[in-house]
Amino acid sequence: MSGTVFAAAVTTGGTAGQVPSPTSGRLVGKIAFITGIASGMGRAAAKLFAAQGATVVGCDLSESAAEQTAAEIRDAGGRMFTFAPVDVASATEADKWICDGVDETGGIDILYNNAGGARFGSFDQFRQEDWSFTLRNELDLVFYATQAAWPHFIARGGGSILNTGSAVAARGNPTLGFAAHAAAKGGVRALTRQLAAEGLPHLAPQPQLVISYGHVQSPLRCSCHSQRL
Repeated sequence: MSGTVFAAAVTTGGTAGQVPSPTSGRLVGKIAFITGIASGMGRAAAKLFAAQGATVVGCDLSESAAEQTAAEIRDAGGRMFTFAPVDVASATEADKWICDGVDETGGIDILYNNAGGARFGSFDQFRQEDWSFTLRNELDLVFYATQAAWPHFIARGGGSILNTGSAVAARGNPTLGFAAHAAAKGGVRALTRQLAAEGLPHLAPQPQLVISYGHVQSPLRCSCHSQRL
């Protein structure tokens, strides 16, 4: 996955190369919750949202790396709260993170479900435990965090939900072992559309699906290739 499409969805116009101010960006006054902020797209999004004026509430499995992200944001004049270690693939931990973050900041305007991890391997050799791992870490965690945030969005009168997709959710790949990843991201895509349908009376704008192409290296992605020896 690449962060290009996501970044294009939240940046504003202006002079080329201009860095937005945390006090004058398009997200001033907004509260953005982001999962998986220790590296990659999560860290980039946290820094971009903060630069645009949002208060960022982030979580990650890695306490030290999450705090590094927060330190970079605070050094640049932004505002961020971190919670770690948090495993949003656990319903209990996802709910606690959302509730604690809302208690700290007073609400939620944006939820970016960035965190994820997948295992890959040819379908005929793919292990059941790797199938379960991938669905838990690419689909379940989106459901848990979004369900926990849902009543807070409704109480606030609206908000935005950003989910990260994959091209394999729409078409297969004949050369790579993407069975579990494709199933999980297909689920994310379908869930996002259903959220839009159910949330339409409450949320404006509707929940959004962000689809990007390519790959982003992450701690969960780097070492997760399934194979039988």
